[in-house]
Amino acid sequence: MKAGKGVLMPRIKKKILKALLDETQKSLPTVYRMIEKERARLFLPNNSKGRSTAANYLASRFTDVSKSGLTKEELDTLRNLAKIAPPIAIKSQTKPEKRIKETKMVLFIDGKLTEAFGLPKKMVKEVKIMTEVYPVLYSLENLVRYIIIRILARKYGNDWWDKCHISNDIRKSVEKRMKEEDVNRWHGKRGSHQIFYTDFNDLRSIIINNWEEFKELFPDQIWVQSRLKDVEPSRNIIAHNNPLPKREIKRIRMIMEDFRKQLKDFRT
Repeated sequence: MKAGKGVLMPRIKKKILKALLDETQKSLPTVYRMIEKERARLFLPNNSKGRSTAANYLASRFTDVSKSGLTKEELDTLRNLAKIAPPIAIKSQTKPEKRIKETKMVLFIDGKLTEAFGLPKKMVKEVKIMTEVYPVLYSLENLVRYIIIRILARKYGNDWWDKCHISNDIRKSVEKRMKEEDVNRWHGKRGSHQIFYTDFNDLRSIIINNWEEFKELFPDQIWVQSRLKDVEPSRNIIAHNNPLPKREIKRIRMIMEDFRKQLKDFRT
């Protein structure tokens, strides 16, 4: 059976389906399309089990799925997914949508400060420019990290870091950073997984060394290497709080757009 154009109907438990229908106030075909989009977002298998897991994960945003008749294995799967794929918000028609008030960004460098400390006046302008480009770079770098997490976890499971092809240099570097961070417990941590302790160059290496798993996402290795390599110098400049010229800012935006377009089929 199908629900809407080209969307197979997974077998899902009645309580799960009821929660999705009641909370979203959507039609059954629309709910099944939502499930299919979630399956693709989580990189779950394109089969009945994958869609059923996606449905359970969607429902977990609205109801206590532990009381919906799920097995221990299904619940464990949802817990593991929550660690590597935080749920995204879904608009519910039964609750009024809260509007988030826009707040003006405070720029801490102003004309008086530049005058008092002899700072270049262009710093005020640079601050405004860099607050626009940093979110793009942040999004791109973490997009690549989460792509790696999804794809390698799909094959090796949640302990993929220990099983996939990662160089000893990267492993040693990550282990060192995690130990240093553990000593400085007063400071916030980078993340809960080793991938968040890698450098930008490491991400490129992990993808290429596990190319068999990533080739379905990208045209070829050169496509990935060239784009991530082009971003790396700009990323390092930003990491040391230095300004970027306009052409490099434009380059980062173009590369982010390249990734958006290339991964389009995995978001719909």
